[in-house]
Amino acid sequence: VWKINQADGMYTVPPISNAAYGRTLYIRGDFSANLKTGSPVRYYRLSYAKATSSGGVPPDTSFVPIVEPLSAWRAVPLGTFHTYLLGPKPVGSEDSLYEVQDTAHWWMMPWETAPWVTVPGGVVLGIWKTTQFESDQGTYYLRMEMFDHTGTKMPAVQFPNHGGDGSGLDPSPVPIVTDHLDLKVHIDNKPMSYHLGTPATGPCGIVPWADAMGPNFKFHVHAEQDHGRVRYWELHYTKGINPTRILLANASYASGQSPVDVDVSGAPLLADPSTSSGQLETSCAFALILDAWAHIRVNYGFHHYGDLIYAIAVEKCPPCPPCA
Repeated sequence: VWKINQADGMYTVPPISNAAYGRTLYIRGDFSANLKTGSPVRYYRLSYAKATSSGGVPPDTSFVPIVEPLSAWRAVPLGTFHTYLLGPKPVGSEDSLYEVQDTAHWWMMPWETAPWVTVPGGVVLGIWKTTQFESDQGTYYLRMEMFDHTGTKMPAVQFPNHGGDGSGLDPSPVPIVTDHLDLKVHIDNKPMSYHLGTPATGPCGIVPWADAMGPNFKFHVHAEQDHGRVRYWELHYTKGINPTRILLANASYASGQSPVDVDVSGAPLLADPSTSSGQLETSCAFALILDAWAHIRVNYGFHHYGDLIYAIAVEKCPPCPPCA
């Protein structure tokens, strides 16, 4: 949380800045032992609202509860795990509360691996599907409130406010707030697009030998995102039937960038130390693999868009007539 600058809601760990959040986010946190006894059961509500035009906290009536179903596997110690709905649940006059995971049981999320993963800071409290309310970008406040077993709000509960100041460090001492905890988060769900341009002629990816030997044997990396949030790209290649990926070029942008237009030399593809010239002397096929990441955080890292794979062949001789 202290990596989220509360001045603008951006992920900020110098030199990284201007990094937004997006897609589906796991909200993680924990409770002090006196709230986890299970006697009586305690509950919490998660809600969100768009910041005012000046970036401030909107009225309480603007907050919309998060109601994405959240279940966990639960068991008494050494017992058998079964699925247990944490929320949202109706409690008293409230209908969108989640149950605090108590210490009388072992708890495990379906995507986790052991009942003891409920360490401080590590419990999944909610699932925030930001694409359901933001298709472009905007700054939002994520709010947490506590309730007792009757569904009555507990305004005296204290929340350590770890919200960041842009340094990327946990504040010391950590401020304490009561009644509710707000976290400013900037959301950006605009997609990123990227592609690779090659000197290949035609759909079969053929590069004539003369072109490969010339100064224009290069690849053009292009990436763009409407709000300037291209984070990182890397270009690998493989040669022939060898599956080993070799890094050809990469670049990262600490504050995001768009558009990205970079020419990468293809000369390393033609190197062949097994020949007397040290260069490729026969026709050869290559795969080019372009990976890209947006300057947008999704839980454990920046959003990875995956591989784009291109096939080319550097042709030593024309297809007809055959080489002598």
